[in-house]
Amino acid sequence: MVRRLIFAALLCAAVVVPASASADDRACGLITTAQLKQALGGSNYGFVRDLTARSSRNNASGALHSVCNGYVWSGAKPASRQAALAALHAGKASLFAIDTWRPDPKSRSAKTWIKTQFPLLVKNADGLAVLPDLPSVSKSHARTFAPKSYGLGAKGFLANPLPGVLAGAAMWSKPSSASAVFVTIGAGSSRPVPKELNQLGGLLVGAFGMKG
Repeated sequence: MVRRLIFAALLCAAVVVPASASADDRACGLITTAQLKQALGGSNYGFVRDLTARSSRNNASGALHSVCNGYVWSGAKPASRQAALAALHAGKASLFAIDTWRPDPKSRSAKTWIKTQFPLLVKNADGLAVLPDLPSVSKSHARTFAPKSYGLGAKGFLANPLPGVLAGAAMWSKPSSASAVFVTIGAGSSRPVPKELNQLGGLLVGAFGMKG
């Protein structure tokens, strides 16, 4: 089942959402595709999920939560289930997920997000890691690691959801703006996943306006 899902993630067509208005958030648009491919060591990419968070007075969550996940690969696109898993193991393909949160300036529930939900999000970050079509990272005997902080709150962990596969996740949070960026990467166990998390995270927190 897992192999079939990984294969599907690597072969599915990209789902593209138009660029958002200034009051909205789109995680897939924070950095360029060239930066994404460079950070993850791939020459091709595809989005599996591209969710724009749209600001609204009726947004009951009080937060803008945008989601972007997909995959990068090098060489020929895998043409079978076995080839997709082999590409992952060989370090020629990676899965990624990016989540961003910040208060919705239009929402009547923004204060609740800032005072209650944002602290809970940061506290429970280790339960958030979801990669497209891999077993839950948080249930795979995760171990902690310390990502670069970039002057922000930072926490991270690593796990092996499948034999030969290393998954890592890191969250950067800024209490003064009640904003956060969460990044997850799944790759072959030979890939420098902590380094890739730091590189991708540094680009994202800068683009999301959390530095400084």
